[in-house]
Amino acid sequence: MDEINCYVKKIALRLKDFDYIEQVLLEKDNYLNYGEEKMFPNSPLTMSHGIPGLCLLYAELDRQYPDENWMDCCNVYVQKLVEMVKIYGIEEPSLFSGCSGICLAILESSNKGKFYGKFKDSVDVFLKDLVNEKIEQINFHEGTLMFDYDTIQGMTGILNYMLIDSTNQRYFIQQIKDIIGYFIQLSKKYNYKDIEVPYWHIFSENLFLKEERVLFPEGAINLGVSHGISGPLIVMSKAFESNFKISGLEEAILSISELLTSSLDTKHNNWPSMVDIRKLNDKNASFEDSRDAWCYGRPGVAFALLKASQALNDKKLLNIACETMKSAVHSEIGLISPTFCHGYIGVSYIYKKFYEVTKSDVFNHESKRLMNKTISFYDEYLPFGFPNLEHNTNDQNQQEMKMVNTIGILDGVTGILLSLLSLLGNKQTSWDAVFLLD
Repeated sequence: MDEINCYVKKIALRLKDFDYIEQVLLEKDNYLNYGEEKMFPNSPLTMSHGIPGLCLLYAELDRQYPDENWMDCCNVYVQKLVEMVKIYGIEEPSLFSGCSGICLAILESSNKGKFYGKFKDSVDVFLKDLVNEKIEQINFHEGTLMFDYDTIQGMTGILNYMLIDSTNQRYFIQQIKDIIGYFIQLSKKYNYKDIEVPYWHIFSENLFLKEERVLFPEGAINLGVSHGISGPLIVMSKAFESNFKISGLEEAILSISELLTSSLDTKHNNWPSMVDIRKLNDKNASFEDSRDAWCYGRPGVAFALLKASQALNDKKLLNIACETMKSAVHSEIGLISPTFCHGYIGVSYIYKKFYEVTKSDVFNHESKRLMNKTISFYDEYLPFGFPNLEHNTNDQNQQEMKMVNTIGILDGVTGILLSLLSLLGNKQTSWDAVFLLD
């Protein structure tokens, strides 16, 4: 344990130097190909890949080790964040790329309101305006769009920040009600070609990827936490437990829970990333695109059902969530990287969450096993200590496994370090609200 904490602190000391970070991030081969575009992991204002995640890291380090001056690092990055916001502004409200991610970073850096009060107030005011604008825009959209509701870019991630404490719940009360009302509407059903489907149905032309539009000509429902209905289920369950007794909320939680349980691939005991509208009521459907990750597959979806079971006091949902997680022990489908989003440490962290609720040793043992698997990736000669490994199409249009160096909380070292701190010690901040796991 002491050796691992030494790794964490050693890397954290390297990350104090933002000029060094940017130099590494922008090295000529440090990119992934997305279509014809080269994507470098350098996006300093975003929670997913930038300074807000570093603020969360140093805030957690400060709370766990208050005599080691980690708050000095946090202060430097908060000031840098303030300066960059003044220069570049904030264009949208999302958790991973926009205002609510910055709000969360400032909230946790403030140490329960001791610091940065004026800045937090100003970004909260701005977030409220941005959310009101987004809600108006959604009303004009034709059909359901993933980035309107999801965790990464949409209302799910935003709502989780608004629900984080009683102060936020009071301040954002109208926006919380509006977002929940939107989710309730999406959970209702309508007749589509003689099939009763929920409004979570994304038409083919609104699917994000070209291959998805080919694969699902009648559209699909996304089941994951990152971009699908499991994210809204988590935050609606949290709202219900926080005594937001909004008409239709309980029914919406039950509706999504039933949709997820009926979409469970019983052959593989896992969930697909998406379910084809044409197979929505096919109890014998089998899928080959499942994985074991926070973003998609058993860990994230099972956690959503765990939260729903707590909100509804439903032992059947609890049993489904636990049994699917037990079936994923030693599975590691699709895991290649130590990172959080679709890597080992994210699954390890979710198993820890299941252990905290159930006290089942099988979950504790699997959490530790996957944590140790994560640690095995540590390389002191890497710029940030841990790599991000991704499947990538190279410049010759060939599939390859590529390593990139990134600080991102989503797919980089910040998410790994925060998880290790919380798995080995007593978590002191709500950094995991980024992943809806707080």
